[in-house]
Amino acid sequence: MRQDVQIVGVFHQSRNKFFKFKQFIKYNLFKYKKLKSNLYKLFYSNRGKKILESFIDERSKIKEFKTDVEFIARKKNIKLFEPSVFFNKKYYNYFKSLNIDVILVASYSYLIPSHLINCAKLSAINFHTSLLPKYRGPNPEFCVIYNQEKKTGITYHLLNNKFDQGNIILQESIKIHDNDTTLSLSLKLSHIGKKLLKKLFKSLNSKKKLPTKIQNEKLASYCKLPVKFDLIKKKFKIKQVKKIINAFKGYRFEPYCMINNNKLYILSYNNKKGLSFTFKDGHLKFDIIRYNGKIYKGRNLNLLKNKLSL
Repeated sequence: MRQDVQIVGVFHQSRNKFFKFKQFIKYNLFKYKKLKSNLYKLFYSNRGKKILESFIDERSKIKEFKTDVEFIARKKNIKLFEPSVFFNKKYYNYFKSLNIDVILVASYSYLIPSHLINCAKLSAINFHTSLLPKYRGPNPEFCVIYNQEKKTGITYHLLNNKFDQGNIILQESIKIHDNDTTLSLSLKLSHIGKKLLKKLFKSLNSKKKLPTKIQNEKLASYCKLPVKFDLIKKKFKIKQVKKIINAFKGYRFEPYCMINNNKLYILSYNNKKGLSFTFKDGHLKFDIIRYNGKIYKGRNLNLLKNKLSL
């Protein structure tokens, strides 16, 4: 899809360590509830241990998107900017001189300051991969699969001074299939977002006022997960176990279960092959497992079976 659009610049994720540290302090330590939550997760979740283990663990290669925005921008000779210049007066005056019509944001970790939003003559818009106001914040694709939602979608909405809370411009929903993973769902939603860009730009080019809808705060939700959201328990039903494993495909870590006091990281399940484990409503076979840093699959699963006396 081609659009008659001139891209004057791209902001990428920051590599400025001081800026990233300041942002971390701002959003994680200066807010009491967030600080309390982070400390609780650090001491009671499996995340800290996983980070240490990841340096020595054998890893499965995860398929990712072929290219990123920064790579494309460099290839097309589009100017790149660090978010650390957000509050630099020199750059602010430069941005104003660019006569920016539209600011378009997607999967960005930082809150865009108001003075930069106001540089856009027509509109400043964010692309979010959920049906707002449901699942605001990061990782909505992970959360909808983990929570066994039946549908999700994408939202284009106006930027304001709060994450994912601006008026809605466009939305489109899709069904979540049983075999969808975080990675596959992210790919589907990105294609839908791309398809709707034509309609979005057409609305912006219209002389009519951009139609928007205020988000219903009573329906607002965020991705709230239990501390040990990566623990697969025997009391779970098979459908829930599959959804948890699917959610972690494309995520940084993997879920785990405890078998005879041994921690097994579950990388994949299979209805026909693998080691069989019992859950509330039946048996499920895991065909790729990491144990003590090593990945077991195929014939090697028999070695693991003997080691654990399963």
